[in-house]
Amino acid sequence: MIWTAFLNGRRKRFSIFSKSLIFVILWSIFSEYISAFIYPIMKNILWFGRCSLFVIFFWFGILKVIGISPAEPLVHRLFEQLLSGLISFELFNRLFGLFECLIGLSWLAPKFTRESLYVLLFHMTITFVPEIVLPEDTWQMWFAPTLVGQYIIKNLALISLGLLIYKSKESGLELLNVSQKSG
Repeated sequence: MIWTAFLNGRRKRFSIFSKSLIFVILWSIFSEYISAFIYPIMKNILWFGRCSLFVIFFWFGILKVIGISPAEPLVHRLFEQLLSGLISFELFNRLFGLFECLIGLSWLAPKFTRESLYVLLFHMTITFVPEIVLPEDTWQMWFAPTLVGQYIIKNLALISLGLLIYKSKESGLELLNVSQKSG
């Protein structure tokens, strides 16, 4: 019994040490490969951001268009609260999905960055409405969002990315070349 406790204690210490050692060894082996993968992304970070916005908006939009979006029940409840009777939900959901697809596509055209940002901000404003109108779906209790609420709140990151891309384009700033210009 004492021997088992002694071994368990040593295993825990060895486990922490061995995990650290394994990480250092793996990092030394693969750091060049990781850098080779990350550097091109960082070199083209604004395009990576544009492509990310495209993928997110187009993907989520196309799911609405074909009627298999996991967000559909939430959109339907919000639709019933705000737009019921004006248009059929099926038509609204497909149009809303097409709208999201167009937002995604617009981020691939740098020429339309300003317009893309304005449309993104409008869309994000709409996506925050359930936080207020459907609190039973978005909040467990004060400051404790449900999974749906977290899904909506994460849109702040999309807004930040859109603003970053817009600001970088407007100022003509290339993120990685700043140090080269000033140095």
